[in-house]
Amino acid sequence: MKAMYEKRKTSYEEIMNKKLKNFFIIIQIVTITMPIGKGTILEPSRIYIMYGTDIHGRKTLIGIYIEEKENSRYWLEEIEKIKRRGLEKILYVSTERNKRLEQALKIVYNPIVKISINEEVERIAKYTQYRWKATGEQELVKAYLSDTEEEYVETMKSLKIKYKDNKIGSE
Repeated sequence: MKAMYEKRKTSYEEIMNKKLKNFFIIIQIVTITMPIGKGTILEPSRIYIMYGTDIHGRKTLIGIYIEEKENSRYWLEEIEKIKRRGLEKILYVSTERNKRLEQALKIVYNPIVKISINEEVERIAKYTQYRWKATGEQELVKAYLSDTEEEYVETMKSLKIKYKDNKIGSE
């Protein structure tokens, strides 16, 4: 019996040039930092892995990018390439903070941009004691799963008020 899905090697060029669906509900951008060789020197570089989820819940790898900090138009050029591959509409984008990336997305697609939950948890948890993390993360996830943007904003405001005096090492 033949396997339903065969393992197949996919080249970087195939990923970056494949035709895309015309609509994704959400584009998620995962960022990792790792050393990449530039000449004889390893420099820490941010790698962006972008994938989209369609209306049927299927995920598609859109691309893998290494940001060029010297090129101020880098993200606009990359987002325009994605548009030429067939993607016409994005409803939401979840990403870590990156002003140039967010601006390029707004220029080309004008989606609703939400900061990734990983960055939000790290940003808040680093100012609070470790014991906060379990309940605080649950409350933060609940905010992200809100039905409306107003409900999300209200939940985030209440979290800020609730944990504003929570200091590292306090009892």
